[in-house]
Amino acid sequence: ILGCLDDREFQLGCYSVALLVTGQLYGMGNMLATVVAPRLGERFGRSGQRQSVAWLAARASELQAAALALPAGLAIVAAPPLLARILPDYRSGLAPVAWLVPGVVAMSLALAGGQYLVAVDRQCRGLAAVLATLLVTALANYLALASGYGLVGVAATTAAGYAFYFVLVTAISFWT
Repeated sequence: ILGCLDDREFQLGCYSVALLVTGQLYGMGNMLATVVAPRLGERFGRSGQRQSVAWLAARASELQAAALALPAGLAIVAAPPLLARILPDYRSGLAPVAWLVPGVVAMSLALAGGQYLVAVDRQCRGLAAVLATLLVTALANYLALASGYGLVGVAATTAAGYAFYFVLVTAISFWT
């Protein structure tokens, strides 16, 4: 954002409003996922069966999805008009909220898969997923900005990167 937009500091400030909303949502997802991590390690230590641990992590992710559905919906529907009234100068940062929220939910749901990988001693796979996602998302963000899509383009490509991470982590944890 700082390197590609004309009024870079202002646009970065506007985008931070979207990050404020989605950061809170990710924080909720992280709090829910953190509770499950010790149970995954405990189950693997007792049973030694990856499939049993994967089932528990997948179930935790399903419950987390149910818990995040209402706050995510409210973030998309209620946050932009509310913040537009409170922070009218930052309106251009509100459109990205609709893109970022589903992506952040996907990334939150990937937490259980990442914790599964750590619990069953496959953390290198998780690290590879993070690095692959980082590269893909950084390139996509740059291309969105260079193509003139602005903050909405950054939000859309970031959300796609978060979804990519979710699919990647799920593929290397639960599906296998």
